[in-house]
Amino acid sequence: MEDKTLGLYKKLQLARVTVQSAGLKKTGFNKYSNYYYFQLEDFLPTATSAFKTVGITPLFNLGRSSDENGIEHQFATLTLIDNDKPEDAVTFTAPYAEANNSSNPIQNLGSSITYLRRYLYMMALDLSETDIVDSGAGGPEDNSKENAKVQKKAPSISSKQAELIQKLYTPEEIKTMLTRIKKNDLMECTAVEAAKMIDFKKKDKENG
Repeated sequence: MEDKTLGLYKKLQLARVTVQSAGLKKTGFNKYSNYYYFQLEDFLPTATSAFKTVGITPLFNLGRSSDENGIEHQFATLTLIDNDKPEDAVTFTAPYAEANNSSNPIQNLGSSITYLRRYLYMMALDLSETDIVDSGAGGPEDNSKENAKVQKKAPSISSKQAELIQKLYTPEEIKTMLTRIKKNDLMECTAVEAAKMIDFKKKDKENG
């Protein structure tokens, strides 16, 4: 008998279509750059429902590993498991960096986890940040909640990431990269920007 069960990637595509066509409202507002953006709570209930409908279980986790230089890295993962075939799964990964929004370490941990969950779910659901920059959507007059919220600062580059970048690149190469992303100093980079620099050099070595 033919197995008509959808594969994991087809299920994921259906979930993406459901979430992207749900007409979600953005409640985050960046008052400095004047644009609205999705917060985690804006799409998480819809995403959870969509995953349940298609038969996917999402699992968020934090982990750590050491690279070939012995430098330890922390990271976050979002693994999507096929309920019909639990051995089938796809994992999305992002580097972990502790937020420094508060003197309370528990609050900083909570902020970091919220940011990482938002980032990973957006990656899994193919929600593009460029689609969010639409200051014409909604407006200050029709959503006072949006005006009261300020975008949470993205986790900054960690000291371990900075150390690894300085090992992988020459000072001139670092200066060139910083110029491209309009940063004056390496420590001004976000954890995501740093991860991209590291991954680029690793892939360059593999291809070379």
